[in-house]
Amino acid sequence: MKILATKKVLDGSQINVLHKENDIWIILSKEDFENDIKFDEDNIFEIEEEYLYNRIPNLKGKLNQKNKTTINIDYSTGEINVNPQHFHFGIPTHSAKSTRQVNAGFNLFHYLLTTKSNYLKPVIYIAGFLLAALIISWFFYIPLIIYTATKIMELLKTRDMYYSGDLNPAIVIDAKNSKIAALTDMSLGIGRYPLIRIRKYPIPKKYRIDGQRIPVAGTYQNTEDYSHWNYYEPNPLPSGIKDDLIIKEKTNSIPTIEWITLNNEIKKFNKIPKEGYYPINIEHSNWKDIDLDKIEWMQFGEEK
Repeated sequence: MKILATKKVLDGSQINVLHKENDIWIILSKEDFENDIKFDEDNIFEIEEEYLYNRIPNLKGKLNQKNKTTINIDYSTGEINVNPQHFHFGIPTHSAKSTRQVNAGFNLFHYLLTTKSNYLKPVIYIAGFLLAALIISWFFYIPLIIYTATKIMELLKTRDMYYSGDLNPAIVIDAKNSKIAALTDMSLGIGRYPLIRIRKYPIPKKYRIDGQRIPVAGTYQNTEDYSHWNYYEPNPLPSGIKDDLIIKEKTNSIPTIEWITLNNEIKKFNKIPKEGYYPINIEHSNWKDIDLDKIEWMQFGEEK
């Protein structure tokens, strides 16, 4: 196994990312990553495994990964997150690779059963197009095929999230309406943009308990020219995974500090908030440099 590291890494900068390509590990520092430094023979050097393990002992035993795997190091929590490349069936979510993938799997039948209320309207539309095609004109087969294909791709996109989406903490804040509050960072890779995302989402009855901790699989998009994402979709793991042991494992793998932060931020709401985006820790993050009132948050079909 060949391991290459940048000059910044060898000079002592914190190791931020390891990426495997063609059976070669490339080791990047945080500064390399943030400044998009180019690599050439004067900036990258071969190192021994022992040097890497001396820097980060917990990496031992984690380098036997497939090509296209990325390992992200988080010094603030001590996390070492191994993020393999997953094949996506659905509509692409975003080009940035998650720094803490869910890697949880997906149970299609369980998901459809849990979220059946979300598919009432699509079923009505499909039935309407089909009846129109049979009674009025074959022309209605065209929108029927397009609409059905779109919904299938959306479903496959959701499946993809349970594999390569970002693993984040969420807490049920309104069990009656299946409303959750999820904590995330809307950063594109540079800077800090912490945020609470409030969203309604069907979850199994045994998890619909006020204060219940639930891990979520999240995806991000940016529809404007911002320095941060402006769309975040957290999908509760219990909605797509039937195995309670997996859900418990993922819940426990989220750092305690994130659960504490989320719980403390929820306490600051005077009442159950509407669905939407709520930036937090504004004065001590990059939010302080932004006019928050001018951000066009995306929340398709939700409460305004």
